[in-house]
Amino acid sequence: MHVSDKMFVSLFGLIVLSAFFVVPSKANYIDDCEDLGNETLYTSNGKAYLIKCENYLTELFNSSEINFTWYKLGVEMEEIIGENIEVHNEALWFLPISFSDSGSYVCEIRTPQMCTKSKKVVLVKDFPCFFTEYLSFASPLRSTIVQCFAKEDVIALDKNPNIEWLKDCRPVQEVSSKMVQTSDGLLIPNVTRNDMGNYTCLINFTYKGHDYVTSSTSFLNIAGESNIQEPLVIYPQNKTMEVAEGSDLNLTCTIYLGGDMISHTTIYWTINHKLLEFFNDSRITQMPNREYEWNNEKYVEVDLLIRGVTADLYEIPLTCVVMNALARHTGNITLKSVDNHHIRLILFLAISGCILLLAVFVCKYFKFEIVLYYRKMCQPFKTTTDGKLYDAYVIYPKTEEMNSHKAETFALEILPEMLENKYGYKLFILGRNELPGEAIPTVIEETISKSRRLIIVLTNWCLTENHWQTICEQQIGLYTSLVKNENKVILIELDKNIQYSSLPESLQYIKKRQGVLQWNQACGLNGRFWKLLRYQMPAQSRIKRHLLDDVEGDRIANPF
Repeated sequence: MHVSDKMFVSLFGLIVLSAFFVVPSKANYIDDCEDLGNETLYTSNGKAYLIKCENYLTELFNSSEINFTWYKLGVEMEEIIGENIEVHNEALWFLPISFSDSGSYVCEIRTPQMCTKSKKVVLVKDFPCFFTEYLSFASPLRSTIVQCFAKEDVIALDKNPNIEWLKDCRPVQEVSSKMVQTSDGLLIPNVTRNDMGNYTCLINFTYKGHDYVTSSTSFLNIAGESNIQEPLVIYPQNKTMEVAEGSDLNLTCTIYLGGDMISHTTIYWTINHKLLEFFNDSRITQMPNREYEWNNEKYVEVDLLIRGVTADLYEIPLTCVVMNALARHTGNITLKSVDNHHIRLILFLAISGCILLLAVFVCKYFKFEIVLYYRKMCQPFKTTTDGKLYDAYVIYPKTEEMNSHKAETFALEILPEMLENKYGYKLFILGRNELPGEAIPTVIEETISKSRRLIIVLTNWCLTENHWQTICEQQIGLYTSLVKNENKVILIELDKNIQYSSLPESLQYIKKRQGVLQWNQACGLNGRFWKLLRYQMPAQSRIKRHLLDDVEGDRIANPF
């Protein structure tokens, strides 16, 4: 095999082995506006809800010069307006809001001179009572009014809404008879410590023939009396946990409340920043809160139960959220698949071994087809500069025996028809190519040295005293091949059971080292015999074929 052929087979094996080892979405709002930041809003499912733009531009421009535009990230606003959402200039009304409305909403305000935008992240949840939105302060033994902040917005839709007041989710009439509802809010005279808590104005109104309810909740803090503190998530905090897929998992969130009461605090879990209600998955459940005290400080634990961890829960944040009127705090944990590195290593080695065996099998059993295809596709015009005139010198038995006629037919008819006429090789066959009057030993020695291969056709009668010419050819050819190392020998058997013990030791050595090709009449034009023979022949080129024809023509025209 030529060096280039060997390199190609090696390269092919490497290619087979290497087979194994081997936009962010566009925002739908304009980015040239001044960004006023983000705000996270929480609300209860099923109530009418309003979000507003920060609009300080009304003090600088006429209302006719201000243009308000709302977008929901990931959704064209035109697709959702008209179902349960209405735009009222800088306000966006949800009538009512539902879990599917959770998401990020962007308000863009444009004037002829400037543009601003702000994002509102809306999270819809089933709160056990009402979410605390505002913080009010009062002094002991003085009167105070708790305002209903949602009333002004509702009046734009219904001039006469019905308002009810609740304290810690109970009607104020059941809590205290001293509280009086006024047009400005809820009047609380002679404020005491017992008046501290969450006050909710529940507003029922009618809009376009439909009844709705909305609310706003304020926490009343009594100066010098309140123990309310900012809540703190103790565990988890940026944790990771390896969990096997399919296993059950119980995550516990531990929260410090200080001296505050649990009734003033909202606690919930989110998955990938989405509320559990959004998933609507019965496998995932938030368990009831568990309160306890330690060193006169209040704590609470809330569990997230997952029945059968799935792959979609890996590498996303599972967040515990706690909030009250003062602050909001979070802690998150990320699940990771169990690191089966040893299993992956075994699998990797097994697959690599299979691919290696496959590559060896392909290179061993199909290397002939691979090399021949490579020669055909990649070397059609490659020239050779070794000074050789012939691709092969053919030696065959020349006697009067019947087997000699068989050898002559193969050497003078079948072999040239295939190698020369079909595949473009140039052969020298003594008895066909020499010129009249040339000295036979000289012709043999010169042409063998000018040939790249030496083809020896063997029969049971290939070595007898009657064909001295064949013996001379073999001796010179074997000397040139084995001693001078100028060409390669190709042995072809025409008969079976040839007695190699009677052949020269050099032929026995060649047979033992590289084997022989066996010919039979059943070999077709594209049979394995011809593929193996072409594989052992030198790489052929079209250009070289034409050059050899020209050189041969010159040799015949000028024999001396």
